[in-house]
Amino acid sequence: MFETMGRCPIWLVGMMGAGKSAVGPLLASSLGRRFVDTDVEIERSAGMAVSQIFSVEGERAFRDRERQLIEDLSGGGDVVALGGGAIAQPGDVFGEATWAPGEGAVAIVMDQVVQP
Repeated sequence: MFETMGRCPIWLVGMMGAGKSAVGPLLASSLGRRFVDTDVEIERSAGMAVSQIFSVEGERAFRDRERQLIEDLSGGGDVVALGGGAIAQPGDVFGEATWAPGEGAVAIVMDQVVQP
């Protein structure tokens, strides 16, 4: 199925512990795509853990970073694990990002814990 979709992003959605970071690299590897975990990328760019960002800068600053990263990734063909709260935020966390099925992307909702 994914092979015929071109290079649109594949968003992995689910709460913390659902297995997005475990399944994502396997899916990306099998499709010849890059895997990105948004929380890991935000931590790398901020130079601190997500919990520290929340403590030092506040949730709003974290969500702003998250929103910008999602927008940056929306034009590529990566497999992206979204943070557990990314789609649960008031308003449109995705802004102009192409993320929804039917809009040039695939969203996979993971609601079971996966252990590789």
